[in-house]
Amino acid sequence: MEATPDKSILLHTCCGPCASACVERLRQDGLEPTLFFSNANIAPREEYERRLAAARQLAEAVGVTLVEDADASHDEWLEKVAKGYEDAPEGGERCRRCFEFSLSRAAAYAAGHGISSFTTSLTVSPHKRSATVFAAGNAAAATRDGKTAFGLYDFKKRDGFRRSVALAKELGLYRQPYCGCEFSRRQAHPAGAGSCPDSQALSRVLPSSFHQHFMRLALEEAQIARDLGEVPAGCVIIQRPADPAADPASCRILARAHNVTESSHDPTAHAEVLAIRQAAAAIGDFRLADTILYVTKEPCAMCAGAIVLARVPVVVWGMDDPQRGGQGAFGILSSEALIHRPEIITGVLGDDCRRIIQDLFKARRKEQAVPFPSATS
Repeated sequence: MEATPDKSILLHTCCGPCASACVERLRQDGLEPTLFFSNANIAPREEYERRLAAARQLAEAVGVTLVEDADASHDEWLEKVAKGYEDAPEGGERCRRCFEFSLSRAAAYAAGHGISSFTTSLTVSPHKRSATVFAAGNAAAATRDGKTAFGLYDFKKRDGFRRSVALAKELGLYRQPYCGCEFSRRQAHPAGAGSCPDSQALSRVLPSSFHQHFMRLALEEAQIARDLGEVPAGCVIIQRPADPAADPASCRILARAHNVTESSHDPTAHAEVLAIRQAAAAIGDFRLADTILYVTKEPCAMCAGAIVLARVPVVVWGMDDPQRGGQGAFGILSSEALIHRPEIITGVLGDDCRRIIQDLFKARRKEQAVPFPSATS
């Protein structure tokens, strides 16, 4: 049935997978969306075409109209949005300006075609701050003199992201490996052009000596825990460098922590949790989206969950824990049911990390051993 004007809504569509859960949610709320594919940021052109094809595939599968904003120019986007902000981090000022650019075009289209409201699929992503998107949408709506309103839909809620992953798999939609623009692509895959396989991610390009430097600092924290009578686990979180040849000594350390569960009488006081709290306070955001976390021992289920919630992109540990580890035993860090899957690097100074744990338990067993009384006693 054709939607009545007050039930229609324009859905700015960043890609097919994200839009899938949004269409479902809007229909549950009694609205009928029209997809508006306006993504002048996407580069190269081949990537734009792949995402547009996925959006068209979704539109056909679920029976909605799709409009391509073919007049959106990438050159204009580079000039008006990215110029001067090429090196801004993901989620920063360049992204805010990009949201405003795309949503202004969506607002203009809605106002010009008698659609009273618009919203965006951008908020389904756990990597997008809904408050920033909402501000951009409201600003775009304000330029239309009341002809259109921005719908404050936070599509991450109600398990939106997980639902988008499931629907994308069910419909066979192409899922992109980076946000969209050449700058996000460069940050995600700094090795350069081409297909940018995962092996070219910055954390893989960084030399082993780089990771060993920070694992040694984590081992220093583990030794502090050992001296306190705690399980010797230590954690360090750093700001991820932009240059694969960066000197470790020049990198910003956001947090250093060690286990204090016994001394604090707190079962959650694991090194990783404490370090995540420190790092979040240091940058003023719970999303640690541009960091590397080093820990001497594979994170437990609790700590793995905290890593996922903090969106830590790279996790490096020394000693595996296949029986109780959050990844080895439960697969938390690679679960497609969760909002985030970090890259994992294991075995860094593994022998040293394993030895400090083994030495603790050897000492405890020795302390607890009581010799049998002799025949003459």
